[in-house]
Formats: sequence, structure tokens, C-alpha cells
Amino acid sequence: LRGLELDYESSRERHRLERQEIARAIGYYAGMPWEPERLDSMVEALLAEYERRGYPNTQVEAEIEPSLTDPEAVSLRLRINEGRGIRIHRLNFEGELGLEELELRRACELDRGDIFDQATLEEDIERLIELYRNEHYFEVRIDTPQIEEVEPDRRGRRQVRVTIPVNPGDHYEVAIIGNDGITDERLLEIMRITEESELTPS
Repeated sequence: LRGLELDYESSRERHRLERQEIARAIGYYAGMPWEPERLDSMVEALLAEYERRGYPNTQVEAEIEPSLTDPEAVSLRLRINEGRGIRIHRLNFEGELGLEELELRRACELDRGDIFDQATLEEDIERLIELYRNEHYFEVRIDTPQIEEVEPDRRGRRQVRVTIPVNPGDHYEVAIIGNDGITDERLLEIMRITEESELTPS
């Protein structure tokens, strides 16, 4: 057989994972050679990705069918039942924050009641770091979030409490004198002030 095609259907109208995310999780690319011995590992990889995205009870049925467009290819058809997702009961910030907690919450995409998606949590941490550095906390450090499962909600859905430990470090005043050619913000971006820079706190 010359190649593998990918097709899938989900139990939800809005899929948690889009086609390209499913393909990336199972290591699929267009026209890849079909290796039957890889089927189990592809399904396991997809289940692991769904768990990382907040759906640990996902079930996947995989079938190999003849391709409708290429007589020398086969089609991998995935039937996905995502099941119930784990939701966020509370999202907390821990430590001497340096900034208002409301600012931190506005920077995050995740909030109470959302599906606990570790990929989004990682992106939120990057957004928080960017927020702190924009506010001249150049040595900010955000440690690994603490995830604690709590009692199910009234509908029996699993919930977790997410605590993000924040150490903003010292706050710096940055003075730019004699700059008329470009904005100060652009100049700071060009300077690429980072936590490795030698700075004196305010």
C-alpha cells in the first residue's frame, strides 16, 4: 500500500481537537506509508493528548478501510467519544504577586468552569510572563502549577483546583533619554531586556 488517509468523527458537535491537532498527536502526515503495527501506538498517543487537554475518559475506535480516492491507499477512520471533561473549580495565584490579581486573571484564557486544558495552561503561563516583563518585572519566575482534584460538582463532573505559584522578582524602572527616532516600547523590544540582563532594581 502506498499511503494512509485520515478521517474522523467525534461525539461532540464542537471537537476539542481539530483535525491538524489529531494528525499531530498520532504522527500523521499526508501520504505517509501505512504501517499496521503502528495502529495501537497511534491510538494511545491520541488518548494521551485528549487527557492532556482535559478529557481523560475519551474512547477511540480505529478502523482501516479502503480509500475511496486511491486504490493503493487505505483510510484510517477514527470514531472519538470524548466523554466528560475535567473542569476548573478554582484558579488561584500564590505568592507576592506584585500586580493586581485581576490583571493576572485577564491575561489568562482559563478560568473557573472551563475544561482543564494543560496546553492552554502552558500558554497562560507564557502570557503571564509576558505581562510581568512588560511591567518591568524582568526576573519573574512562575513555577509548576499545583493541580489538586476536589469534590465533583452537582452534576457529578470531576473538578480540579489550579494554583499558579508566582515569584515576580524585583521591579525595575527603565529610563530612556534622548530617544526621538522610535517609540520607547519598540526600543525596549530591540534591547531584548531579559532575566539574564544585569539590572539594578528600583
